[in-house]
Amino acid sequence: MKEKEQVVYKDTINYLLNNTLTASFVLDIDKLKIEYINAAFQKMFGYSEVIISQFNKDKLFSLFSINDTIIFKNIIDKVSHSTVGECFSGQYALKMKDSNDFVSVFANHTVYELNDVTGLPAKMLVTLFAS
Repeated sequence: MKEKEQVVYKDTINYLLNNTLTASFVLDIDKLKIEYINAAFQKMFGYSEVIISQFNKDKLFSLFSINDTIIFKNIIDKVSHSTVGECFSGQYALKMKDSNDFVSVFANHTVYELNDVTGLPAKMLVTLFAS
């Protein structure tokens, strides 16, 4: 039953991500890799899925200033130790593609997918609102 609930949850989230004007992305917590961005994210920051998929591990944090990297790492840690339904808010800025400009955002972070073996959070959904 838990697996079925997770599939329904992911299907619902995918529908919402593809039909919203709110910028969103899915982060693989273990790989520190953005594996999905929606059209609103692409429009707001200028990245394509191909380009953003190259930002993994330490390169992911080049999207943030030094101070905002610390904030984002702390949020990842909170989400990785949370349960489905818990949501953590944060405020930071993300770097625009082909620019040194940053866009300040308010963001919500929650579990997107659990690891099948450990039952721990494996992926995080991030929803961004320009501030």
